[in-house]
Amino acid sequence: MDEHNAPAPVQSAPAPVPPAADHSQAGPAASGQRRTQRWPHALGLLVFVLAVLVAPALGGWALFTRPAALPLALGLVPGLRTEGVQGTLASGTLRIQHLDWTLPAQAGRLQIDQLALDGLTLGRAARAGTWATLRWQQLSAARVQYTSGPPSGKPATLPADLGLPLALERGAVQIGTLQIDQLPPVQQLQAWLSLGTDQGRLHRVDALRFTLEGAQFSGQAQVATAAPLTTQAQLSAVALGQPAWQAQASAGGPLRRLAVQADLQGQAAKGQLAAPSLQAQATVEPLATWPLAALALSTRALDLAALSPRLPHTALDIAATVQSQGLDQPVQVQATVDNRLPGTLDAGRLPLRRLALAVQGEVAHPDRLTLHRFDLQLADSQGDAGRATGQGQWAGERLDLALTLAGLQPARLHSRAAALDIAGPLT
Repeated sequence: MDEHNAPAPVQSAPAPVPPAADHSQAGPAASGQRRTQRWPHALGLLVFVLAVLVAPALGGWALFTRPAALPLALGLVPGLRTEGVQGTLASGTLRIQHLDWTLPAQAGRLQIDQLALDGLTLGRAARAGTWATLRWQQLSAARVQYTSGPPSGKPATLPADLGLPLALERGAVQIGTLQIDQLPPVQQLQAWLSLGTDQGRLHRVDALRFTLEGAQFSGQAQVATAAPLTTQAQLSAVALGQPAWQAQASAGGPLRRLAVQADLQGQAAKGQLAAPSLQAQATVEPLATWPLAALALSTRALDLAALSPRLPHTALDIAATVQSQGLDQPVQVQATVDNRLPGTLDAGRLPLRRLALAVQGEVAHPDRLTLHRFDLQLADSQGDAGRATGQGQWAGERLDLALTLAGLQPARLHSRAAALDIAGPLT
């Protein structure tokens, strides 16, 4: 036999070497047999590798195309319950009759009724740094309710970056009722939402419209995705009924420290000489322990009932300032309030003629306030109804007051109160 056809020596187990002539005849047959025996193993391994590679794609394809797959996938999300799921991602149309999601990390609870998504497509990433681009024609819901979770006890912090791996092209959003905790509900909310627009540099809300407490609001907002998260927002409001008023507000600057301006103008009610107005300039730090870093507020003949039906009729002249210089400096609050339209509570009025106060707080301890001066003059539509002056301190859940009452008549504050005349110290 040729040397090149001789088999390699076997080192794993000792065995006699067969004659060369026998190897020359059996070699090809044995080699073919070994190849035949390897084929099932190689084929099995190939099938296994293909299964590993293709199974996720097949699962994703089923999720994308089969109506029964989406409810099963949603059922795997922790804390999420859904009812009446219809449609597929491939069709671009989804319907969920009811969604109830207990958010992770005790972040609250989200409930949505009659969720509908139309014109949904998922396309190629429009820029580097994103996985894909999401598009929809309209996202709508009859009702959305968010209930906050318990306080975490930890200070909130802003992220260094708001960039997202998924871009959203301008999509329409419509919500019939938006309820957040016990706040007044927002009705008929409409907006256009864009995430990662301007090459990923901005998130935007355009053409925002909603009604709240008898007023129609409209506005727009944007926030940069990179630090310092520069924000710009404008909001305007118009009363839907009488008395008529209109207002504008704007906010700008880094998200951690916003400069806010607001202005309100109304029409003078019958028999009143002054038209209601409000002007305010403030510095707001949304996530600080003391969010209102500075304030200058003034009003003239302001009727609170015109802003919300929950509030009493008033004609308030207010001058208020808030000043804070830093974490180690006290916060100073000065305010005077004059009410030209006092009256009893059961008559839908506020039994207040004048309030003057001076308060000092601590930025590092917002639950501690010192009331240096407190002067409250009460009245109804007929005249004075008493006075309370004094000082006090609030720490945590405890309020300590040292007041002096003079000529306080509860029946002049509410018609069902006792007809008393109270005077003297009160602690």
